[in-house]
Amino acid sequence: MKNVVYFIGAGFSVPAGLPVISNFLFLSRDQYFSDPHKYSYFEVVFEYIDSLSKAKNFINVDLFNVEEVFSIADTHELLGKGLRKDLQQFIKDVILFYSPEFLPHDAGFYTSRNSFEILLGSNQVTRQYVSFIASLLNLVFVGKKDENKETYQYSDFVAEKEQPTDTEYKIVTLNYDNIIENSLAFINKHFGSSFSIPLAKLHGSVDGSIVPPTWNKSINSGINNAWRKSALWLSEANEIRILGYSFPQIDIYIKHLLSTALVESKNLQKIDVICLDPDGSVEKRYRKMFSFPRFDFFNLDLTGYISAFSGRGSSSGPLTFRTNSKKAEEYHKMYL
Repeated sequence: MKNVVYFIGAGFSVPAGLPVISNFLFLSRDQYFSDPHKYSYFEVVFEYIDSLSKAKNFINVDLFNVEEVFSIADTHELLGKGLRKDLQQFIKDVILFYSPEFLPHDAGFYTSRNSFEILLGSNQVTRQYVSFIASLLNLVFVGKKDENKETYQYSDFVAEKEQPTDTEYKIVTLNYDNIIENSLAFINKHFGSSFSIPLAKLHGSVDGSIVPPTWNKSINSGINNAWRKSALWLSEANEIRILGYSFPQIDIYIKHLLSTALVESKNLQKIDVICLDPDGSVEKRYRKMFSFPRFDFFNLDLTGYISAFSGRGSSSGPLTFRTNSKKAEEYHKMYL
């Protein structure tokens, strides 16, 4: 069995409209002004950020970078001056505000090639994520053809694993959002299934506890289990695919995680990085980190990669919708 680990950064969720470090604070202010009463406590966070401007008299600090702001705030917590609870809720509220809904298509659909696509949701963006997860699970959606029907509903279809498969996928994510969980929940809810995919969230999740994006997140006891699983999965991987992670210099702990895992690696065959890199700095950081001969960097927008897994339907014989006509492994190679 081939083991593939997807290591996911913020760029993976950008096509869904989720904020990244560089625009997080800007989008949070838009959110606040959309409903100042509901998000009144945002003022406390903004005031705290403004108070940090004094630091610029002594050091070069980017107060528009949420990573740097919360690193300072986390240190302030040691002095009894932090805003841990407010900051954690702030992060959750911003992520949830910009998270898309995974909604079904409620009007029924024809079994033509184009209308089949909406089987996986009414929104083009979210159904691409559903297709991606369904492809990793090797799913096919099958319905019973009825000559007396012009349109079909979700209840007319079931999701099944298409056998055989020689690849197993696991996902390690740095993101707080629930894009992966919501994609899986859509499949299970609308097709009466109970599929799962191994998932480790290194920074926690918006539906539970989270660790602010700061320098000491790797030692937080609440996420130790996720870190242990990630290290094990990465050490057992035959291929590692890093999506949408720019490998910022401040993330030394990720370098340590990868180093620790790869020291234990027995049969790693390939490392692929797919990340947008406008000025070449991202690839430079990766190549400084990895000396592995079978390492490749692809300067690509994740929108195209995720959408590549979108599927097509067939109404000849049983009504059948596959996430694509090829297996996920072939699609990955074909796209790159």
